[in-house]
Amino acid sequence: QGGIVVTPESATEMAAAILRFRQAPDEACTMGQKGRQWIVTHYSQEAVIATYDHIVREMVQRQGT
Repeated sequence: QGGIVVTPESATEMAAAILRFRQAPDEACTMGQKGRQWIVTHYSQEAVIATYDHIVREMVQRQGT
């Protein structure tokens, strides 16, 4: 788990999430590390290039058939 989901514009849920992290800093740190790893894996320059490369290759292949 890379974070906590709260309802948009819900100050109560946001406050509860912040208090949860304040009471459990190790959990907050772990979630932060997992969230960062997910972003690096899915949105790093290499990952984005690989995704676009795959899409372009599929499009070219479909046009050739």
